[in-house]
Amino acid sequence: MDAQELKKRLDAQDAKLESIGKEVHKIKQFFLWSFIATIVTFVLPLILAVVLVPILIKPYLSSLEGLI
Repeated sequence: MDAQELKKRLDAQDAKLESIGKEVHKIKQFFLWSFIATIVTFVLPLILAVVLVPILIKPYLSSLEGLI
């Protein structure tokens, strides 16, 4: 294996590694946005429910105070 062939192989490997790096970056972005979507669609409504349900139930419970 001469130096020129070795240089070609190293250049080819560099190109492949750069391509892999770009794909890994895309995958990381996908997982980040998946995580954000999970937070927005599940955790945020859960927190809102914990805050809003007592506020909405209070008038109904106060109307039952005379019966209990």
